[in-house]
Amino acid sequence: MIRLNSVLRILVFPFLAALVVTGWQILKLPIVEPVQDEVAYLSVSRALSREGIFSDGLMNVSSSETKPGRFFTPAYPLLITIVSKLDAGFQMSVECHGRRGTQCGGSLRGLVVAQAVLATMTGLFIFLTASRLSESEIVGWLTMCAALATGEFSHWATRYMTETLAFTALFAFLYFLVRSYLDQSPAAAFLAGFAIGIATLTRPIYLYPYYVMLVIAPLALYVGGRASLRTSLSFGILFAAGGAALILPWALRNFHHFGDLALTKGYAELGLVQRLGYNIISWKEVGVAAIAWIPGAGQPLVELLFPPELYQRVGTSAYSDFEPLYVYKGELFERTLAAAGGPDKHLKYLLSTHVLGDLPKHLVVSVLLAIRGMWVGKYLAFAGMACLAPAAAVMYRRGRLTPFLLFLIPLLLLSFLYGFISTSIFRYHVPIIAAYSFAVALCGAVAVGYLRSSGAFRLRSDAMRIVFRKPARP
Repeated sequence: MIRLNSVLRILVFPFLAALVVTGWQILKLPIVEPVQDEVAYLSVSRALSREGIFSDGLMNVSSSETKPGRFFTPAYPLLITIVSKLDAGFQMSVECHGRRGTQCGGSLRGLVVAQAVLATMTGLFIFLTASRLSESEIVGWLTMCAALATGEFSHWATRYMTETLAFTALFAFLYFLVRSYLDQSPAAAFLAGFAIGIATLTRPIYLYPYYVMLVIAPLALYVGGRASLRTSLSFGILFAAGGAALILPWALRNFHHFGDLALTKGYAELGLVQRLGYNIISWKEVGVAAIAWIPGAGQPLVELLFPPELYQRVGTSAYSDFEPLYVYKGELFERTLAAAGGPDKHLKYLLSTHVLGDLPKHLVVSVLLAIRGMWVGKYLAFAGMACLAPAAAVMYRRGRLTPFLLFLIPLLLLSFLYGFISTSIFRYHVPIIAAYSFAVALCGAVAVGYLRSSGAFRLRSDAMRIVFRKPARP
């Protein structure tokens, strides 16, 4: 009976609450038609259903459905294909949209429902992680509610992009990573690796947190005195094995077809060129961008203080596809591709010439772009950024700073990487909302606890009784 109560409290009730909130938010959103990259993912799934081959779909017009490709990693097209096998109406939509059809019949609702369940799982993993870090279910509930209240996780469940699957896998990874440290659990270490493997095959950038935590996670166990060197290394091996169980087969498949182990080809070059468009700004514009990219007040402030030529190109904190520096990608892509001497040499040329060759400016602009993207979550971002340091201090006093950093470091690393190699649009930074939510929830709970222990609530109650007491009878 005790175990049943624990399951209800820790798993069932939070899941149902997250499902209700997510479902309610999604019902308020329209079912939209797929566009741009969304159509490309559907085209890859269409080829996978028809031919049983992962192709490049519409991302490579010179390729056919029967030719293997690797512009995208396979996890999200595979999810689309699985849903289409279970939902005939959705399969009809994939078939039509996947060939750029118009006025398509069928229904896209099946994928939205599947992604709603994934978004609910994301909320559950956020609750579980916050509860374990803080040793408080109340903080877990507050964290989950704050994260879901932003509506970001529900919004992306209605789009046909990799975000929802990537978010679920990422937060599963963070939960099992924290558990592997706190519980010294070998199974959790393996599951953490397995989860980041799913995330990597959804969005390749998650390969970098996998590499980083491959070193940091076992080191944290050993330095923190929670395990011997041998045990810590075994945990690292299990974590590596969990990720390799998924990543290695795809890498070997690519080696068979293309002669190297790279997970993707073409996607990284396109994203980096879009990012490099921002490096053309002058150092004066860099300084102005630091102000212009502050949400709300930034743009009016730079318009008041600086001439138009210093702020027109940098845009605002609200990312738009029509920003001049983003549109610049087309000309830059063709020019750098020609200078590199071919697609196979393109990425190496971009890194050596435009990144390392202009490293100081690239790093500064990368930090600014990362910070601009991290303002996701509206008012929660302001409160979260203000509470991160105090939350770290609280965790330090409780002897839980290390697991808190295991949770926080991958999120910060991803945000910086997005600023370094991409245009750092807001949707890339949605996971940092969980860190903001946890920091605000923890600081709020600590503040309430302090007020209670100091007697502030009792003094206020006594004062209220004095004010509203009935007058004495004469």
